[in-house]
Amino acid sequence: MFQKAMPSMLKTALATAGAVAGILSVVHAGEPSFRYCEAGYARGFVDETASVQFGLLGGISVLAGDGGGGQAACKWRAFDNFFIHGAFRQVELDGVSFPSAPLVGFNEDGLTAREWRIGAGYILNLPGGFAGYGQAAFMRSDYYGDLNDLEPLIATGDASARNGISLEAGLRYLFLNRLEISGYGRWDSEGGYGFEGVTPPDIIADAPGTLVFDRGDDFRGGGQAALRVVGPFWATASYEFGDIDAVFAGVRASF
Repeated sequence: MFQKAMPSMLKTALATAGAVAGILSVVHAGEPSFRYCEAGYARGFVDETASVQFGLLGGISVLAGDGGGGQAACKWRAFDNFFIHGAFRQVELDGVSFPSAPLVGFNEDGLTAREWRIGAGYILNLPGGFAGYGQAAFMRSDYYGDLNDLEPLIATGDASARNGISLEAGLRYLFLNRLEISGYGRWDSEGGYGFEGVTPPDIIADAPGTLVFDRGDDFRGGGQAALRVVGPFWATASYEFGDIDAVFAGVRASF
């Protein structure tokens, strides 16, 4: 009787293994797409302060607060495992204030921080619904101030744009062909929105002071989740940390 039971047990084991394999094949169906564009709302969390003493004029402190704006990015798998990519982000900082400026008291104006990047990358296909990638990009960052209310004490005007390079590596995972989870690390040769100092104005020459921006290199990391809503459209959300932290929420269209 034991011998007769063996074929039955073997058939059951094989059937079970087949069912598990079938479920796993469904779970890991497809791979993350490298042909998509996404856009949405981005917000940066900034807490930067710089100050300077002007002698008889006293001191001025500069404080940059949080701000929101827009962000857009595209990846396009051109051929084989190579892709091209681009991204743009513009954040309007909510408050650049001068709380201790003499004679004028508290004042607040706007500061726009903007960056864009374009480059190419390579996809590393991995088993089980995973895909690794590495990419490089040319990047450009600039700042625009509107602080004329405080002239001749201080003003920024347009801060000079800076060019640099960006290197990124990441891992993406597609679950049930519906939910994608990814993580990445990125090094930028040009850093974020930090203030390094304030240059006092020249009252005699009627020349405004300037803000000196911290433009050192910056390592950033982050994660993103994307949920397929219908057809090629996804809802996405991400969190990024570095010199400044940032969150993003938007929509994605895959091709």
